[in-house]
Amino acid sequence: MNYIKVGIDAGKEKVVCAYRGNGVGEVRVVTLANRREALKPWVEKLQEQGVVQACYEASSVGYEIYRWLTGLGAECEVVAPSLIPKKPGNHVKTDTRDAKELLSLFEAGLLTAVRVPTDSEEALRDLARSRGDIQKTLTMNKHRLNQFMQRHGRIYAGKSHWTQGHFGWLAQQTFLEEASQKTAENYRRWVDQVQGELERVEGMIREIAPRHKDTYALAERMMSFHGIDVMSGVSLASELLDLRRFPSAPEIMSFTGLTGREYSSADVVRRGSITKTGNAQVRHILIQAAWKYTRKPSESKRLREHWKTQPAAVATIAQKAKDRLYKRFCHLTNNGKLRQKAVVAVARELAGFLWAAAQVESNAV
Repeated sequence: MNYIKVGIDAGKEKVVCAYRGNGVGEVRVVTLANRREALKPWVEKLQEQGVVQACYEASSVGYEIYRWLTGLGAECEVVAPSLIPKKPGNHVKTDTRDAKELLSLFEAGLLTAVRVPTDSEEALRDLARSRGDIQKTLTMNKHRLNQFMQRHGRIYAGKSHWTQGHFGWLAQQTFLEEASQKTAENYRRWVDQVQGELERVEGMIREIAPRHKDTYALAERMMSFHGIDVMSGVSLASELLDLRRFPSAPEIMSFTGLTGREYSSADVVRRGSITKTGNAQVRHILIQAAWKYTRKPSESKRLREHWKTQPAAVATIAQKAKDRLYKRFCHLTNNGKLRQKAVVAVARELAGFLWAAAQVESNAV
């Protein structure tokens, strides 16, 4: 059977496709509009010569091209940009060159495909990500309000910010200048508005997520661990989708970008900071959860009740993680590691425990 491989450089308005006629010979390049109706006749013409196998980089264009091509009967892969081999001496970048380079690497089998979500999975992921965007806006608004108060010498004497006491203190602050008073009111109102929007979106997630049975089942596994609640569990599950696609725990650690860099040669070994490749959202959630293990976690009522709904093996893994990760953090900090670095190391191991919990069969006793 003849295979026609296609490397696609996908952009917002157009796609540049590099391929070989009949799968052999010189590379040909065609530029098409990024529309299904533009791709359809071209793909159907190629299919007369053989099976079309296409690839393009995961980017802001999303997965619609993948769905269009597979819907037309072609094979398609969306590849991880961070794992595409690069030539250090190549300083010229054009859409055509990128498409040709993708084709060359695709033919050599040097590209790594990502797991493409279904429409339903992507919809839940988008909703979870919208919550993250709102959280960032809320944090930014809180910083602006705090900085405004500090510029005017208003320093809160309480222990913690953004508590009921802190909000009460903010409401009591008045200014002689009308413009300053209006500014303070604006900042307070923006914090209240975004906080309300955050609560509204969280309500949507709690309502909608259980309807996505497979994703929510994985989220419930993750909610068996300290530091992972409904929101972070749904976010992790919607990003990771199926942890069984990772053959081992180190694979998911690498996917999250929590493994260390290494530049070694002969007898010289150089290790650096974490790679930060892969899914940044997953990495952020894991690190936030890992801070819970900086203090000895207790078995809360919520966790004990939740463990009753999960296979016994999952509860055992979660309890083992509770003890192991706290001891790991203490060991690292007692040996001089900075707290932030120790937390990242804990987050890396937490990813491994999550992987182990996901391997447990649903009907396990």
